Amino acid sequence: MRHRYSAFRPLPGRIRRYGLVALAFALVSAVIGLPTAARAASGNQLQITAMTYNLFQGSELTEAISAATPAQFLAAVAADYGEVQRTDFPQRAQAIAAEAQSAAPDLIGLQEAALWQTGPASVSFPPPPASTVSYDFVQILVNALNARGLHYAPVAVTTDFTVQGPGLFHDGFMNVQLTDRVAILARTDVPLTVTDVQTGDYTHNTVISTLQGPVTLTEGWASVDATLGHHTVRFVTTHLADNSAAVGAAQAAELVQGPLSTDLPVMMTCDCNAAPTTAPYAVLTAAGLKDSWARAEPGQPGFTCCQDTTLQNALLNPTSALTSRIDYIFSRGGGLKATADQIVGADPASRSVPGGFWPSDHAGLIAELAQGSPS
Repeated sequence: MRHRYSAFRPLPGRIRRYGLVALAFALVSAVIGLPTAARAASGNQLQITAMTYNLFQGSELTEAISAATPAQFLAAVAADYGEVQRTDFPQRAQAIAAEAQSAAPDLIGLQEAALWQTGPASVSFPPPPASTVSYDFVQILVNALNARGLHYAPVAVTTDFTVQGPGLFHDGFMNVQLTDRVAILARTDVPLTVTDVQTGDYTHNTVISTLQGPVTLTEGWASVDATLGHHTVRFVTTHLADNSAAVGAAQAAELVQGPLSTDLPVMMTCDCNAAPTTAPYAVLTAAGLKDSWARAEPGQPGFTCCQDTTLQNALLNPTSALTSRIDYIFSRGGGLKATADQIVGADPASRSVPGGFWPSDHAGLIAELAQGSPS
């Protein structure tokens, strides 16, 4: 996502945290017809497939950002939420699920896995949190995947910044609330066990000025230890700041010192909002992380961002507008090496029907990693 600001007011008293959740479960089934699991067991060598996808939260909130008066803000909230409705994530989730179906990745890292909620407007200020779920992007995508005969469950979901504000809609006032999240999905039909679930927020974040005062755009990360066959890897997903390379680099350093500080082999997926020539990318690669696309597809552009997200034409640009590479699957240790990378959701044929939307403003990335020479 290129611009991710908000003029909504953050919920009072929200505590940012570095969470460590003791959540462990075994997800086991037969491996007949499941090539990844079969390969993992064969010869006691790990082969694992990962996917990363920024889902696009449905609006860049540009109207609320630019509102200069309370009246403009009320209209802006309605306009931005109308864009969320028009870009129709349930429909787009079907297109994303179709892209995942052929590769059936073992683990999926999601960014902008938004939770949208609504509630009645209130004369109190700030208004009470909206509690009626209108769009839970994680659950919507899981349902779309499973409807295709796939088998996924969320194993880690963060709660990053939450913002809300009242809007004036055609049928009256309504409070609208957005919770930003990253998430990890895991297959439940392979011998995959997930333990040591962790979520955290960064201490370095961007702060923007809005009509209602400063807003901190707190980003976060999620990680799990995933055991497939006889091998365990730490799988991490994150979304780094998009409007400051310095903040993004500081967040990358927090990541290196946090969930990436492990002796386990590592796989990390991200919308890093950082091209390979930038400081955040340098921090990650200096920590030993290997860029799967650069290894598997050297010399290929690998663009993953960004389709049109303007208010009236969001995700409806007739030709692909992807011109930068900012989404990655990294690996480190355990002899893991990328053997194949595939960009999905970038071909016009991947557009959702009947609306004709691109699946997201980002393309997705799928990487196959296998044990080979030490990395």
